[in-house]
Amino acid sequence: MKKTKAQLSIFIVLGVLILIFLFIVFYYIYSSYASPDRLKFERSSIASYMQACVDKTSSDALKLAGRQGLYTAPKDALANVSYLLKGNLNKLPSQQAIEQDLSRYVEQHLLACLGNFAEFEQLEWSVSYEQPKASASMNLNDVSFSVSFPVNVKQQDLTISLNQFSVKQDIRLLYLYRIIEKMLATLQAEQAIDLTDMTNYNINLTVFPYQNASVYALEDPEHMISGKPYLVMFAVK
Repeated sequence: MKKTKAQLSIFIVLGVLILIFLFIVFYYIYSSYASPDRLKFERSSIASYMQACVDKTSSDALKLAGRQGLYTAPKDALANVSYLLKGNLNKLPSQQAIEQDLSRYVEQHLLACLGNFAEFEQLEWSVSYEQPKASASMNLNDVSFSVSFPVNVKQQDLTISLNQFSVKQDIRLLYLYRIIEKMLATLQAEQAIDLTDMTNYNINLTVFPYQNASVYALEDPEHMISGKPYLVMFAVK
């Protein structure tokens, strides 16, 4: 009986030691993964860190606007896909309105992408900044974003100041926008869209019914975003 108890005690001790060992291993793995070691108090390192979020938020804005009928926050929509033609009323937003919407999305989501500079605080850097101001521009073969984001990062007596960021997303949104303009004009004239004609634009067009409306999906196989062809969807009723 005593021997059994002794063996059981040994197993308990070994179990506790194994748990402690595993805890230490996982702690160091997590720490090495989560710690901001990739950040250095260098202008290029901090600029690259912030630029990555400018790239991400602008890409997210384009993907969301594409899926939701050229709006990042649709108001009149069918399952989050905006109506661009409803009761013969053309609801296509202007180019300027789309650019402002994309800009606003970047402004509203950039700080969240940066984690409100939590990693900087882990490194005991003090950060002061102004709210970002973004400006998107739809070009024929890309969408460019310019972001004014004054940031001062301080470590002891040293300060690194950053201000301007920019990125070009290889998405020909203006090209697709003009195709959609023509499609809506055709539909307003109560004419059918020639699906085969879309091949002349190097665009894949799919139309499918949903509830009491039709959803149009334009896919651009020549311009990828996140490894997939860029997609614009809109609804017609």
